[in-house]
Amino acid sequence: SSWNPISNLNSITIGQVVYFTVSGTTNEPQGLTKARFTINSGTPQETTTKHGTDFYIQYTVTAAGTYTVQAEVFNPALGWK
Repeated sequence: SSWNPISNLNSITIGQVVYFTVSGTTNEPQGLTKARFTINSGTPQETTTKHGTDFYIQYTVTAAGTYTVQAEVFNPALGWK
């Protein structure tokens, strides 16, 4: 799989698999333990899967148009941020 940033969003095609990633830092000893992604106000998808220091999910583009992606990271002491 290629982990190159998509520089031209207009090049994305229906059926293409893309990776949404998020990272962060905390001084809390337990660190960041998971992330969640919400796409187009849908059901949040949690993940503990990492590529390097980034949490990620795979997403298959199902339709043309605009997508809104919200990403949050979780720390046991701080909750979702």
